[in-house]
Amino acid sequence: MELHPTRPPGRATRKALAYAAEIQRLHGAGHSLEAIRLALGSVGVVVGRSTVYREVVRVRGASSPPVAALLARPMSPVTSTAVGPVRALPSGLSSDTRSGQAIAEAFMKSRITNPLLQERNPP
Repeated sequence: MELHPTRPPGRATRKALAYAAEIQRLHGAGHSLEAIRLALGSVGVVVGRSTVYREVVRVRGASSPPVAALLARPMSPVTSTAVGPVRALPSGLSSDTRSGQAIAEAFMKSRITNPLLQERNPP
């Protein structure tokens, strides 16, 4: 004996379950999640935007290749290209032998960041 369910796989209480294919089609056509949510609302299915997103991801996730297949593929070599010319550090910074933390501490000691401690000029 072979059983043939009438509903697609997933929880039967999902409101957008019957419209999963239509949601995927509209999203594939470039409609936003909010537009799809409003379209569902016009036919009486009141759902949130996150519900529409889950339906899009659920259908997309079922059709994507398994992770093992992606990891088994050979990786192409990564090549890096420089965005612009490499510039040398200013002469004042290249002679500084302090660590980055020491430079930051010296900078912050010269700044008053608490507005309650700042001097105010009375009018």
